[in-house]
Amino acid sequence: MYQFQTKSVKQRYPLFFKVANIYRNRRFIEFKRQMKLQPNTKLLDVGGTYEFWENIHEFKNVTVLNITENRSDENVRSVVYNGGEFPFENSEFDVIFSNSTIEHVGDFWDQKLFASEVNRCGKQFFVQVPSYWFPYEPHAHIPFYQYMPAPMKIFLRKLIPKSLYSIEELLSIRLLTKSEIRLLFPTASLVVTERMLGLPKSYYIIKNQK
Repeated sequence: MYQFQTKSVKQRYPLFFKVANIYRNRRFIEFKRQMKLQPNTKLLDVGGTYEFWENIHEFKNVTVLNITENRSDENVRSVVYNGGEFPFENSEFDVIFSNSTIEHVGDFWDQKLFASEVNRCGKQFFVQVPSYWFPYEPHAHIPFYQYMPAPMKIFLRKLIPKSLYSIEELLSIRLLTKSEIRLLFPTASLVVTERMLGLPKSYYIIKNQK
């Protein structure tokens, strides 16, 4: 089993760490199945990290795009950018992968630009986003946090300071509903609902070549 969560998450949220890794492993298996990946498939991970890929030795042509600097090696190339349009050509990548990133990029129009850039730069894509309707907010680690007004969010973040995200970052996170996803990704082949206890936990937005 891959270890997709960081040590800091493991220390603060040991149960969340275990559950999240189970789901992320299932998700990664589905990603490989849907995209029909080969070792030399040209991959772009938008919002990812070098650490995510360093122990996954199956792929030899990975680019990581992030606003923070990451390491590189012979299989993983890291590119830093300031947000907005991706610094790549049309259809430059065979597959674009993005895990829990689009909710961090800003308002709906920023998310629309993100989605259009994923579609522009990738021949196929697999984008995951946490569901707005799941009662446990995975960034604040506080139930129903996404439904609360900003003053209550600020108060609870100060009262329960375990989140790895600052108050400013938590206030800027915008989770998506399935109907919004369909607006943002009209070229998607399918939108898969990942469920936990029967509730929509996340969505996989997939464009693949039949």
